[in-house]
Amino acid sequence: RSVYQFLDVDKVFHMILVDRYDNAQFATIMENIRNLMTIMGVRALTSSGRINEVISEHQSIIEALIEKDIDRAVEEMTHHINTTEKTVLNEMIF
Repeated sequence: RSVYQFLDVDKVFHMILVDRYDNAQFATIMENIRNLMTIMGVRALTSSGRINEVISEHQSIIEALIEKDIDRAVEEMTHHINTTEKTVLNEMIF
């Protein structure tokens, strides 16, 4: 998989979740965040195994949402955000 292809699919995943709330302002904010993440994501996703980790994290989020387990969904999303943040920050260190 190409990192750029993965980032395109990743953006679609995140925006589908955002678009379900039919909130234009929130969608615009997320779109801006996703554009920034694309810049950083290229470096972060070249980290060994991170693409597979992201896929697994997304699957866990979807499973929790399907099961309507709000607490688990929040926990899985928080884990995904924190892990992504750590990976991006680690990749920024020269």
